[in-house]
Amino acid sequence: MEDVEHSPFVGREYRPGGIAIAGHSHYLDPPEQDRSELTIEVLERITSGREDYFFFRAIMRAFDSSDPKLFWADKVFFNILPSSIGTSAQMSGHGTPAQWDRLGPRMFEILDRHQPSRLFVFSVKAWRAMPNGAQFEASPTPERTWYAQKGGETLAIGIRHPRGARTEHLRDNVKVALNYSVAR
Repeated sequence: MEDVEHSPFVGREYRPGGIAIAGHSHYLDPPEQDRSELTIEVLERITSGREDYFFFRAIMRAFDSSDPKLFWADKVFFNILPSSIGTSAQMSGHGTPAQWDRLGPRMFEILDRHQPSRLFVFSVKAWRAMPNGAQFEASPTPERTWYAQKGGETLAIGIRHPRGARTEHLRDNVKVALNYSVAR
């Protein structure tokens, strides 16, 4: 599975300066095979209403949105790990060293290509491993750092994975982060 790298989902209305959102990883159960278009396929099924996943629904709620088609239309989404972590039984796993080695180069390629003003990272594991990522602390204000990209800078914001967080906490963190200045 590690020879596959998932392409990011880019909403049809996304423009540079918009919002990018990152998760930790995908997981797959046999007979489904890992493939580069997996992230795009998952988000297309979500935006068309054919599928509904807790993770994506919780992120939409954190942004006070309930319409997947409208919400994802102007967002970029990718997972920090470039390929599937394994099966659903392994979905809480960490990933392999080879997958983590791709984190920095992959993330910077995506930031350079799409030039978001903000990157919301909904995963403590991913945040802790990111370049310049701080040690994640539970607090009323989300952690943040900046990354240079060819169009300027991206403000990255670390927020807990929705599986272990209350909707109100996620919503409060997103609201605070949306008010952060993107200029240092």
